[in-house]
Amino acid sequence: MRHRRGASRPPSAARLGAAALRLAAQVETISEPAAVATAFAAFLSVLALDRYLVLDVAHRTPLSPDTLAVRVLAFDWPEADLRWTDERRLVTAADLIRRGLKAERVFGIDDLLPGLGAAIPGRPAGAGESRGLCVPVHGPQGLWGCVCVAGSGSCGPEMRAALDLTARAAFARLRALAGPDPGCESRPAPSPRERDVLVWTAQGKTAWEIARILGLARSTVEEHARKAGHKLGAQNKAHAVALALRAGIIS
Repeated sequence: MRHRRGASRPPSAARLGAAALRLAAQVETISEPAAVATAFAAFLSVLALDRYLVLDVAHRTPLSPDTLAVRVLAFDWPEADLRWTDERRLVTAADLIRRGLKAERVFGIDDLLPGLGAAIPGRPAGAGESRGLCVPVHGPQGLWGCVCVAGSGSCGPEMRAALDLTARAAFARLRALAGPDPGCESRPAPSPRERDVLVWTAQGKTAWEIARILGLARSTVEEHARKAGHKLGAQNKAHAVALALRAGIIS
């Protein structure tokens, strides 16, 4: 389904930020991937962006573009553009991943995605110029995926900040709803000591306090926390605790 937008005045930075926060909170309550995609597309239309591509990266060892399995979580991109590009092998997911592995913030992709940097045969004349952006999403073990968007919207700092927040929220929800990639090796469960660290972290203890409680060095506690987060696929300590509680690993 294509999402159309009408000509309208760009929202103020305050309104844009508030709308981004609302969407980030909203997607957490949605239980259907299609509904998440629709909500994200509706927000993109406010930014004058009319297409998106959400890519999930299944991790392998060692981590490199050639050892990654990529799956599409959601997309709304002209099929003719994608088909024309795919047939000529002009761009691959690895091209995006190579940049995503090195980037921490939103970056431009006009030269990578179809219909942006080059003309597409058969595209209607006067379709307008489009710009492409990519939001790389990283976790403790590296790149988790990329959210690519395009449209005629400007690329100012307020827009990029709003896009960064909403794209990450949509990606996280779509990834959670999609479940584990069957082609990706399952992660081991946290060890008993790693669970101990998670339990005390959930109670608000610092690494120094946990070290005193468990009789360990602070660096050892931090390493246990890092490994637990890696096994759970968490972005940070708070996320690791939330995932562990949700999975029943700690209570």
